[in-house]
Amino acid sequence: MTEFYDELDYKSKFVEWYFNEFHSHYLFISMADMSEGNSPWHRENSIGIHTDMVVTHYVSNSPDVWEPQDLLGAFACAFHDVGKPRASKINGIKYKPERGEYLSFGGHEQISARMTEDWFAKNWTDMSARFNLLPQDIYSVVWMIEYHLPWGIKKQHKLDALASTAKNMKFTSAFVRFLLADSFGRLSDDGPEKRAKTTMWCEEFVVNVENIPDATQAEHEQPILFMPIAASGSGKSTFIKNYGLDGQLIHSMDLLRRAWYSDDPEEAFQAACKDKQFESKVKEDFKEMLKTGDSIFVDNTNLGKKRRAFYITEARRAGYFIIGILMPVSLDTILARQNMRGNEKVPSDAVTRHYNTLQMPHVGAEVDTLIVSEDNLISA
Repeated sequence: MTEFYDELDYKSKFVEWYFNEFHSHYLFISMADMSEGNSPWHRENSIGIHTDMVVTHYVSNSPDVWEPQDLLGAFACAFHDVGKPRASKINGIKYKPERGEYLSFGGHEQISARMTEDWFAKNWTDMSARFNLLPQDIYSVVWMIEYHLPWGIKKQHKLDALASTAKNMKFTSAFVRFLLADSFGRLSDDGPEKRAKTTMWCEEFVVNVENIPDATQAEHEQPILFMPIAASGSGKSTFIKNYGLDGQLIHSMDLLRRAWYSDDPEEAFQAACKDKQFESKVKEDFKEMLKTGDSIFVDNTNLGKKRRAFYITEARRAGYFIIGILMPVSLDTILARQNMRGNEKVPSDAVTRHYNTLQMPHVGAEVDTLIVSEDNLISA
């Protein structure tokens, strides 16, 4: 089908894919079958209609010839609300006197982001060939979705982190047009006022991006902190071997549990949970590693910002250059690998919860640069 288009005609390829293929996919059908009820932010008949409006606005207000970042913003438009049906089941029906009963979609941006990574990992062979996608493009799309509701962010350092990522990953224009499309592509109460506020936020964001300094470059002989951000079963051990990192110092809570408590993984985990000093001992162990001045691989999952903040803060103080590592992978792959772990197997519901808590890092703020591994995508 795609041979009829020029190799770089991203715009035509995307429009064809979206209306001819994604519309018939279960992710879109779930949105098309769900209304947001009496939401003052959405008066459309369904989430699917809103998504169509967002995509149409984005495509209509973009250049005739798309660069790769334009394509990534379009994908963000298509997938940004796929998590709403699932979020409504998690949150249930809520009630306010002024609104009555209503569906709640709290946290849908995080859920949508995780579902989007899962979808791209499952469909990587086809999508990467058709759209010339690179592994880091998954990060860009998922990051935009995860942060598509930035309106409540007030602290400047958090706004700077968003601006830094957009600048370093070179998708500022696409991200801004995505946010505008999400605002203009809807029927809502006080629509003109809401759109005016969105426009003002986007204008201020662009100025902030322009004022962000260029990314820090690693200095010669500067030690490196390798910070994988990946659910258990994503293949961190394989990554270490494939990228020649076997010789780095390894900081791992699993290894420390076994060294301090028991060779049996379950016994070691339970003992660590009972030890009120475990976390402080882990932190001291890491600080001692930093004193060596050698590069370190933090072999933990590091899924949440708060969980990895300690390592990043201490490493920066010690003069380390920080490389974030992402390993896009489908949930099915994670579950299959857990089923092969014998006595170390983790229950499926726990694995799923763990997978869904991953938060995308900010490039230039949290991590200095980013590696997105294709190890889990090659056979997708």
